[in-house]
Amino acid sequence: MGTTKTLHIRRQRPAVPAGWRNSSHSDYMLKLLPHLALADFIKGKADQTDWNTLSFRLHLAQELAKRHAPMVLDDMNQAVACLLTVQERHALNGKWKMTKTEALLIGDGINYADQLQDLCTRMMQKLAGVHLIKTSMNKLAQIGVVSREKAMMWAA
Repeated sequence: MGTTKTLHIRRQRPAVPAGWRNSSHSDYMLKLLPHLALADFIKGKADQTDWNTLSFRLHLAQELAKRHAPMVLDDMNQAVACLLTVQERHALNGKWKMTKTEALLIGDGINYADQLQDLCTRMMQKLAGVHLIKTSMNKLAQIGVVSREKAMMWAA
């Protein structure tokens, strides 16, 4: 906790932008919004949107770490586990709050997500995002939240 690892990913070949992001402003906002969401949690002003922002960012970074940077996968797993603990606590008391330790671990996870965004090609990020969405849709279909047909549509 609190230590930063330097990430190095060797790219297989130059990648053509895949339309995942299309401007430097989009890159900047993709990095900025999770930091603002975490600040809202620390201030005690967080809501469902802030949790969704952190959840997607950390889960995407976790998937990128699995594929391209296994040296930070344990740290990403800890950050995601902390975020899930925050969600469980919200289910019990209706408030979006986190402990200082959770905030530090999630903050480390967001910083790794920023580094992974810089080091991975846009195609790598797109593929990880598509995999994440497919996996989520299949899980939602298994528990009956969405229809099997809708989940299959995402799997195509």
